[in-house]
Amino acid sequence: MSYLHCARCRLAVTRGVNCVSPTNCPRCLARAAVTSPLFDSTLNGVELRDKVRSGTVYARSAAGR
Repeated sequence: MSYLHCARCRLAVTRGVNCVSPTNCPRCLARAAVTSPLFDSTLNGVELRDKVRSGTVYARSAAGR
């Protein structure tokens, strides 16, 4: 399973079909009118938070696909 994460507001959503998955964070766009790109990760929100704290995270940009 793959997740899309926002680095600005920390939103995590399950990645759907490629043609339906957003490339920018819908929360940041709706609340602050800011386009913040989502990045792809196989980690869920809690696992990603723990990896970021330990400094061993790897993420790919969803926009680059």
